[in-house]
Amino acid sequence: MRNNIGSLQQIYDQVTELNRKNNLLKAKYENDAKYARMHKRILEKGNISKRESEICETLMDIKKQVDEKVLINTQMLNNESYFDKLMIQMVIGSFGKNKIELDPESAKYINTCLVKEYMNEYQGNRARGGGVFFHLAGLAKPSCSFGVGGGLGGGVGAYFSFGWVLFLGFIFEHPKS
Repeated sequence: MRNNIGSLQQIYDQVTELNRKNNLLKAKYENDAKYARMHKRILEKGNISKRESEICETLMDIKKQVDEKVLINTQMLNNESYFDKLMIQMVIGSFGKNKIELDPESAKYINTCLVKEYMNEYQGNRARGGGVFFHLAGLAKPSCSFGVGGGLGGGVGAYFSFGWVLFLGFIFEHPKS
């Protein structure tokens, strides 16, 4: 049992460090989780730019343009196809302005992700993802469970369950899951 507590503490420490890094990334985008998630998606894709500073500068340019347009006319979010066309112009323009080559597939990917993020936020939804559940049978009676679950927009949480007792371990914003 003590070994398991040590292992769970290691997992907790790793999640705490990930949470810290995610919060730093989110702070670069004026605490806008949409753009922190997009930043991570671009890095995962790996074919757009290797320099995070270029990605950040470009996404901030897009963010400022889009937020300004949406602030002036929030009704544009009622017409998703119009908003999509407006966004693709800003995405291509910002990447071009920063001299980052963007193939059509990548431009469409970035645009689609950002449009979904804005639409989900406007409609009060959060992007959701799956979770992972580990069951460690026989470690406590009737069982010991450890779970981690999360989504693109919500919190990622972990919990520890020993028998009938459920302990909330940690919950944090996670720009990528």
